[in-house]
Amino acid sequence: MLNFPREESDAENEVGGTADLKEKIYAADSEVLREIGNIGMGHAATSLAQMLNRRIDMTPPVVSFFSKKEFADTILLTQSEDFLCYQISLQGNAEGRIIHMFGEHFALSAINMFFGGGLTNLTETDDMTRSVIQEITNITSGSYCNALAAMTGEFIDISTPTFREDAECALGETAELFSDNILTIDSHFLIDGNKKERSRFLFFPDGDTAYMLYKKLKEHFKIG
Repeated sequence: MLNFPREESDAENEVGGTADLKEKIYAADSEVLREIGNIGMGHAATSLAQMLNRRIDMTPPVVSFFSKKEFADTILLTQSEDFLCYQISLQGNAEGRIIHMFGEHFALSAINMFFGGGLTNLTETDDMTRSVIQEITNITSGSYCNALAAMTGEFIDISTPTFREDAECALGETAELFSDNILTIDSHFLIDGNKKERSRFLFFPDGDTAYMLYKKLKEHFKIG
């Protein structure tokens, strides 16, 4: 729900309330929200590279505001491949959700690296092999949130990653947690730059958390 709080005395005068703040971020200061993705993804990519002993590239974060219909049309309908999907909730002084979806090539590369090869498709995975992907999710999400916590000075923690059988269902349920303005920060990890070996990392901060991160990072980077 992108319902930004108006608790600060200058919030209304500065941006004219919720709708104007959304437009201000999207049109002028979206680089602040992109930097949230850059900071988090950079740390997560480094941790993932150390775990897999492979080069991990990341795509530039894309900041988007969606209505629920736009979210369904843009995010849900683009899931054309099989994914292993994990869901994480933010805790502490932040609320929201992370959905980390692993494409088949990425997941199999990671799993076979740990178990000596042999898997050829995701239907062969079980709880033991999926534990590798769960640990990757734990590391990437933890690194992402730790980087944001260090930058903002806020305590931000994560839940234990939960495996979701149906990525589309997990995304749909996440969208239902929000009002009709859904903020997403969307990026991909690539193993050795290979677009086939990719995972998708979606960060859904709730309104209060998005506003907090926006204000803290705007002050940090002295924007505006």
